[in-house]
Amino acid sequence: MAFLIAKPKTEAEKIRKDIRVLADLTAVYCRAKHRDREKSGPHPRGEVTAYASELNVQLCRECTKLVLHGAVKRIHCPMDPKPECKYCPEHCYNPRYREQVREVMRFAWRHMLKRGRFDLVIKHM
Repeated sequence: MAFLIAKPKTEAEKIRKDIRVLADLTAVYCRAKHRDREKSGPHPRGEVTAYASELNVQLCRECTKLVLHGAVKRIHCPMDPKPECKYCPEHCYNPRYREQVREVMRFAWRHMLKRGRFDLVIKHM
């Protein structure tokens, strides 16, 4: 049985999907690594408010900054078509955030796979 996954059609839908993936993976990371920290929902400002529905996650202050930074960078990405950030010839992320995103992605995907959450992995692919 094949799964049909609707691909985003417009640029806004692609941006929404990318922001949602970043927020979800960061939430997985934050729940596992920052258990003792106080968590709240991100409070987007500026252009990011148009994508606030994609940021429906509970994160610590550090992870919130990372997700909002990523959302702003994704919204303003000059590449067309947008490559994966790790293959991009122009890295727009602040080097500190870039390393944090690498760590979050690496941890969250492995974490979900180890716990049998193939449904989430497939959904995000």
